[in-house]
Amino acid sequence: MTTFAVGVTLVLCVAFAVTHRLLTGTVQEQRDETAERLASQSLQALESFRTLYTSEVVNRLPPDVPITHDYAHRTGAIPLPATLTIQLAEHTGSRGTGMRARLYSEYPFPWRERGASLDDFERAALEALSANPLQPYFTYETVDSVRYLRYAKADVMRPSCVKCHNSHPDSPKTDWQAGDLRGVLSIIVPQREDARRALAALSTLMGVFAGIGLVVLALGWRVLSRVEATD
Repeated sequence: MTTFAVGVTLVLCVAFAVTHRLLTGTVQEQRDETAERLASQSLQALESFRTLYTSEVVNRLPPDVPITHDYAHRTGAIPLPATLTIQLAEHTGSRGTGMRARLYSEYPFPWRERGASLDDFERAALEALSANPLQPYFTYETVDSVRYLRYAKADVMRPSCVKCHNSHPDSPKTDWQAGDLRGVLSIIVPQREDARRALAALSTLMGVFAGIGLVVLALGWRVLSRVEATD
C-alpha cells in the first residue's frame, strides 16, 4: 500500500511539474508574440503616417511654404516629416498606454543634440541594424517587476530625402545614399495586465489539478485497502 501511494504521488508530482512548465511556457510565448506584434504594428503605423504626410501634404505644397523643424515659431510653416514623426512618437507615450516610441539617429541635426544621448539598448540597436537593416532588433527587460519589450527597426534613407540631407547647411553628414541607415524607430511595450491574469488563472488551474490528483490518490488508497481486506 505504501509503495502504491508513493508511486502515485511521484507520478502526480512529475505530471504537475511538467504540465505547469509547458503551460507557463505557452502563456509566456503568447505574451511575447503579442508584444512583438504590437510593437511592429505601432512602428509600421508611424512609418505609414510619415510616408502619407510626405506624399499628400509636403510634396503638394507650393515652394514658398516653409517646411522646417521650428515651424511653431514661423508663420505659415509646417513641420518636417521627421519632426512630426518624433512629436507623434512622443505623444504616444503621453496617452497612458505605457508605450514609448522614439525616432533617433547617430547623426542628429544640431537642434536635436540635447535629446540625442543613447542608452545601451539604443546603441546596440544602431549597431545591429547597421549590420542588418532588414531584421528588427529587440530585447526584454524587467524594471520594478514589470517586463518590457524594447523593439527597434531601421529607418533607412529614402531617395526623396537624400538631396535635402546632403545639401542642408546644418546636416551632420553630407554623403548620404538611398538605403543608408538614417536612424532607428524604437518602441517600449510593457507586458499587458491580461497576460498577468492569464498566469494567475494558470496557477488556479494547476491548483485544481492538484486537488483532483489528491482525490484520485485517496480513492485509489481506499480501493486497494478494500482489496487487501478482502484477500
